[in-house]
Amino acid sequence: MQEEARNVGIDDTLRSLLHENRYEDAFAHVLGLRNEVLLSYVCSQVPRSQYFETQGLRQNVLLSLIQQLSRCDLRQHTNLKAGWLRDAMLALDTAPSHVHPFISDVLSVLSEVIGEMPAEVDVSELRLCAKIATSILR
Repeated sequence: MQEEARNVGIDDTLRSLLHENRYEDAFAHVLGLRNEVLLSYVCSQVPRSQYFETQGLRQNVLLSLIQQLSRCDLRQHTNLKAGWLRDAMLALDTAPSHVHPFISDVLSVLSEVIGEMPAEVDVSELRLCAKIATSILR
């Protein structure tokens, strides 16, 4: 994954943000770039469970992360992406807010994408994500 990210070009800003453990800023930066390879790279560099236990992302960054990961090729780095999707959905605040109107659209797309995964892909982690999405949508 690092090689893929190098080929796409990790800019100095992103490298610096990750080096300084400014993870939310790194996610905001990479989400603005809309680059699947760099997003996967950032996901691989941030200690997910530790991060969500101690800090977490702002709601708009969480929703953007879910949206972009759901549009990535989930057949590559499936467990990495599924872990981020799961934890991001669990961290979503479904109470009315500025992101609330967009939650159902983003999660519906994610559920659709997971439902269309080819049979050869191990989707056990993704099924859990689909169940979480369905639960939130209710």
